[in-house]
Amino acid sequence: MTMEIQILAPAVANRSRTMPLSWPAPSALVQLRPDRRKILKAPIRWLITKSPCPRSWSGAAATALSSNQLVASRVASSMVTRTAPQPPGGGDENLESGGQEGRTREMAVHMAKHKLMSDTVHLLLERGADPNASAVPFPALFFAVKSGDVDMTRQLLLRGADVRARLEASRGGLTALHIAVALPGEPSVTITELLLHSLAYPDARAVPDDSFLDRTMEEDWSRDEITDEQKMLLGGRTPLQIAASREDEHRRAHQIVRLLLEHKANPNLLCNGNNALTLAVQSGNDAAIDELLAHNANVNLALSHGVGSALCAASNIAYEDKRQLRGRLDLIDKLMDAGADILQPVAIGVKRQLGTAVDYGWQSYYLDKRVAFSPYHALNPVERQAFQDRNVVLKHLSNRLREKAVERERRRLEEEEADGVVSRGPSENFVYTGAGASMRARADSR
Repeated sequence: MTMEIQILAPAVANRSRTMPLSWPAPSALVQLRPDRRKILKAPIRWLITKSPCPRSWSGAAATALSSNQLVASRVASSMVTRTAPQPPGGGDENLESGGQEGRTREMAVHMAKHKLMSDTVHLLLERGADPNASAVPFPALFFAVKSGDVDMTRQLLLRGADVRARLEASRGGLTALHIAVALPGEPSVTITELLLHSLAYPDARAVPDDSFLDRTMEEDWSRDEITDEQKMLLGGRTPLQIAASREDEHRRAHQIVRLLLEHKANPNLLCNGNNALTLAVQSGNDAAIDELLAHNANVNLALSHGVGSALCAASNIAYEDKRQLRGRLDLIDKLMDAGADILQPVAIGVKRQLGTAVDYGWQSYYLDKRVAFSPYHALNPVERQAFQDRNVVLKHLSNRLREKAVERERRRLEEEEADGVVSRGPSENFVYTGAGASMRARADSR
């Protein structure tokens, strides 16, 4: 049978040369592909008894690949650096002699097997195989997505694979889009885009579980009553929430967030009190925060399960390691510039008394009893730095709170003056301490 053989050209050329040869193949070949027209015309019995690419051929390709200098150097740069450190005196020799060649051959075998599997899937689809025929243990599309195989995912989608298929409840009720947005590397962005262009539902909800749940103050917030608005938004994880919560590869996570928002994903859906905005705050992905704010994420949405609001998440010490001090201050200003109300009521403490994001920040501050209550000289250098940074953040929050309170009071006075009402003083319980006044002086004046 006449076969078509491709020889890899240098990566700079970005193209391949083909030449028809007959088996046995020369040692220079690195990729084997049968003539599909002859295979499709062949009887089914021949397809069963004769593999399009026998094991010996893939072995020959692997051997050729392992001796190919271009492939060897490429594999060495990607695989050798991830191996465990070699003991002194002998590690480098093993690497130069047999170690690198063995790893290169292993990679070559993997590439040959992957090519064989891809050809088999393509042949089955051309023969009319239904990609939705079985969901045990997963639909075929899930395997392609989970492996990060862009070409196979594209083939299955072109043959009608169901992009809205779900896993059973015992497996989380996930869709292929849930898996795609969490993949590492560049395939995550490409596969997510393929699924969305194939009409995958961007707001698909997984089965509710404990994802994103903060149990630090569960004894306090478990007493809260969930409002009707929150009940409508609560549910399992969405692809957007998973992408926003990624703590790795922020650049690609931001690209995925943008793709989902461009396909009308709802940024205000909740999972255990968190929406995509608070998850981006917690993961430290500032680019995703900008994208969410640009797509009208609600910065004043009242959040359940002890989250409070987006400003509360920004003042929580549990996520202070995601940014430097300057970044934490800029995040607070960014949220407030986008319309976040620092005067918004938030339930605080065991008695669930109403406070603000500043009170929430102080409550979070006192959770670390070591830093909050120990003498400064008893703290180690890391704890001293944390103590200083937290106090700077709380002071910044207090200053912004004072500014907003004065601004609101001034606006009220202007509105009353426009209506012909002249007030003798500020509204009830308003105290401005910026000019040196104190709570005690305010109480004595009454």
